[in-house]
Amino acid sequence: MTARQLVRRALVAAFLGSIATSITIAEDPQPLPPLTGATPVVPPPIVAPVITPATVTTPIVPPPVNLLPGLVPSVTPDVVPPPSPKLPNVAAPEPKAEPMPPMAPMPTAAPMLPPMDPPMPLRKEAKATTLAPTTIPSPATVTAPATVPAPATVAAIVETPAQPMSPASEPVFETVAKAKPATVSTTTVEIGKPAIDGLAAYKMMLAEAKIAYGKVRDYSGHVIHREVVLGKMTADQTAEIRVKTKPASIWLKYVAPNSLMGMELVHVDGRNFNKVRMKAAGEFSPTAFASLDTSDSRVTAHTRMTITEFGIGPMIELLDKNLSIEERLRNAVQVGVSEYKYADRMVTRYEVYTDRAHALRFAYRTVIYVDKETKLPIRMETYDQPSIGGSPLGELMGSYSFINLKFNQGIGEAIFVK
Repeated sequence: MTARQLVRRALVAAFLGSIATSITIAEDPQPLPPLTGATPVVPPPIVAPVITPATVTTPIVPPPVNLLPGLVPSVTPDVVPPPSPKLPNVAAPEPKAEPMPPMAPMPTAAPMLPPMDPPMPLRKEAKATTLAPTTIPSPATVTAPATVPAPATVAAIVETPAQPMSPASEPVFETVAKAKPATVSTTTVEIGKPAIDGLAAYKMMLAEAKIAYGKVRDYSGHVIHREVVLGKMTADQTAEIRVKTKPASIWLKYVAPNSLMGMELVHVDGRNFNKVRMKAAGEFSPTAFASLDTSDSRVTAHTRMTITEFGIGPMIELLDKNLSIEERLRNAVQVGVSEYKYADRMVTRYEVYTDRAHALRFAYRTVIYVDKETKLPIRMETYDQPSIGGSPLGELMGSYSFINLKFNQGIGEAIFVK
């Protein structure tokens, strides 16, 4: 071996020795020298808690973790569980079927029903099947053990009961009498008028009234009305009335009561700037007429209606308008129809109910009397909603009647010029 090879081997050995020394230092690092004047701190010993497994299981050892390549640290568990004891091989016991709870005894007879009034007749049976009535034992007997009688004793009790029951009476069956043959009655049955639809009849009446009033040129007579004004019902107010349809003209002159006697009201559509010519009660001069608005308080002091709302024509328009409002709102309207006689005139009475209250409702109940001959309404009554303690049909708010009517008499213009 040459000198060069010896030197090379020495260098390799020294290099390997230095590597081994560095590895040893890494595994067991040397403690640092203590600092001058410092108090050494001794860490408390780490005591691992004792783990008592609930069941005997095989410990699980985690896999080694390579901190550095080529180095495997040794892992020592703090607590090593005891080895699992070996259990003897014992055959599992066969499952045993648990006994079911005893069932309640099934009744052999239906429960006793209460006696009927009157009791039903019983059928006669043989004495051998008749049982003795059951006696209620005393408390002393209940505590004593029951004894079972011999079969001979049971047979004797069945054959000869201690308290034999009275024999049942024979059943009584009711006999049905024979029905008498039907005989034809000699009385005659008059067929009345068929039931009508009140609302349909009311609509038909309004249509006929419009047609009939379309043929009227003028009419005269008396109007009698009473109304609730300022919360009080007025007395009957009677006035003479003259009406022309073209142009719409009306003249009223009150004859009752005394407080209104002599008052005249005249209105012609399109004349006097569409104002009312009024002469107050107690005035007799022809120049006492004054022009007032139709809603002036002096005109409406005794009535809730304006002068343009008086008359048969305005009444028909008002009834038709109120029905249209109820139908547009889809409110129920009930109408009763009957025949009456009013002011020596045969009339048809229509009683209209509008139960649903709303801001546009005219009245809760409206009663209209229509002349059968002229097909025109001659009386109207309006009623308010019934109140607690009041009339179930509602309180009267106003009534308007037209009597002594004469149609198409050729009324001139002079009476309407004031």
